[in-house]
Amino acid sequence: SLEIEFFDDDDLKKLLKGIGSAEPTRRLSVNDYPAVEAYCTVELETGERLCRYFIYVEDSQLYVESPYEGIYKISQQTYDIITDCFDS
Repeated sequence: SLEIEFFDDDDLKKLLKGIGSAEPTRRLSVNDYPAVEAYCTVELETGERLCRYFIYVEDSQLYVESPYEGIYKISQQTYDIITDCFDS
């Protein structure tokens, strides 16, 4: 698992927009962590709760998973926002 710390508010806004527009799948999230070997963890803490998302590639598809809530397809652009943070 890899963790990203965002330093750029614009990147965070783009990521949240990408997650918000993700396409639902018929797959359920039934574990605390995804059932794939490699994933990125995105944690967002608000005053009320901690939101945790897992971003990963499986069978050439890009996904975001919210534990016990759902698994969604994300765009290449949303995925690139995350991978670009590693290059910064």
